[in-house]
Amino acid sequence: MTNQQALPFERPVRTASIHPSVALAAIGAATLGLIRKLDNWLFASPLDTPSNAAELVALADRLEESQPSYAADLRAAALRAQGLDTQ
Repeated sequence: MTNQQALPFERPVRTASIHPSVALAAIGAATLGLIRKLDNWLFASPLDTPSNAAELVALADRLEESQPSYAADLRAAALRAQGLDTQ
């Protein structure tokens, strides 16, 4: 959409205006693109996956302060993997 405005001492000037819905759609598309890039980056990062019981216990030690119940579950899984569980 163009508007023509005439200044008293110049030729008519054309100015282009963007409809607010078009601007909002562009902002939304850019935001979604950034969220997708962040999502891909987070899932592409390598996970620290333990490969044996000792590494599982070490992971449980690191998580003990922030997630004690999860750390207990990891320790139980390590005991089961070592065959030392009592059940």
